Amino acid sequence: MLVVDPTVVLAACFAPRGFAHFADPDLVAPPLMWTEARSVLHEMARRGELAAPAARRLRRLVDRAPVAEQSHPQLGEASWDAADRMGIVRSYAAEYVALARLLGCPLMTLDAELAHRARRIAVVVGP
Repeated sequence: MLVVDPTVVLAACFAPRGFAHFADPDLVAPPLMWTEARSVLHEMARRGELAAPAARRLRRLVDRAPVAEQSHPQLGEASWDAADRMGIVRSYAAEYVALARLLGCPLMTLDAELAHRARRIAVVVGP
């Protein structure tokens, strides 16, 4: 099992082979991942960095991504604690780290700063 964040899911949606790059087929993410990924695509379209039809196509790929929505009864408390331990202000980024810790599996992210901070408390795959 592997916890993935929006940076990974969006990169896979942009890639020609998509999710075929993953050796581990059991990809999971906290519920907020889809909202974050769609928000990034919408922002890119609004800024003109991505054509609206392409953004909508990618949004549909995000919605159909082979990633299971995974939560945990202790996710709120664990993400709060992880944010404190990583020294970050916004606890939503810590949800990915906390979920990985709670499930006992690695987190995959392409966010270099998150990876750097999360390595203090979790196993991280990424930059």
